[in-house]
Amino acid sequence: MGITRDLSSKFWDGLIPMAALVLLTLLMHMLAAPIQGFWGMSGLLVYLVSLLGLGVVLLNHAILQTHSEIARGWLGLAGGSVMWFVILLSEKIGGAQIPGPTVLLLLVVIGLVSAILWKSVFPIGIKFFVLSMFLAAVARLWITSQQLLAPAWPLLNSTLVVSGYVALAALVLILVWMITLSKERTQRLWAALWGWFWALQALSVFLGRPL
Repeated sequence: MGITRDLSSKFWDGLIPMAALVLLTLLMHMLAAPIQGFWGMSGLLVYLVSLLGLGVVLLNHAILQTHSEIARGWLGLAGGSVMWFVILLSEKIGGAQIPGPTVLLLLVVIGLVSAILWKSVFPIGIKFFVLSMFLAAVARLWITSQQLLAPAWPLLNSTLVVSGYVALAALVLILVWMITLSKERTQRLWAALWGWFWALQALSVFLGRPL
């Protein structure tokens, strides 16, 4: 019974934040269309500003030492996913299908700075915040680029489907690792982040729209 309880605890430690991130991502995407339909671009702008404010609040709490390490990790994850959607929404308002050159350059610069400061400066909340933004960007760009290029190279339709099944397999492996090999809650939170990354790719492929 003790072993079963321990495995169950590990599973839920990783699955709950992963599922929460997936639901948050889906909710932010699903709300955009009706808001635009009812209130047009002005509604989207209000939505964008509201999410930006939410992302800032989450980031602020992700660095407060009054919260536990796990709570700061959770807040960093949520803040990073919200901020990435803010970037996507700003590009959508500007008429772009994928992040433009300025956004990509900004991500590269932030990535280089983060790589330098990662180990010695960044607290855990900032680490989760930055990495969740980058993994969401990678997942989006990988799926979107295949979808946009598929009409010119039909082979990419097949690779896109393969990407979806690879993402599902990776997601299962992460869940198995969490249950069998993880030792600390922080490890399972990192695993939840990677699980969300693969879940984004799988959902993007099988729903037929990038997330």
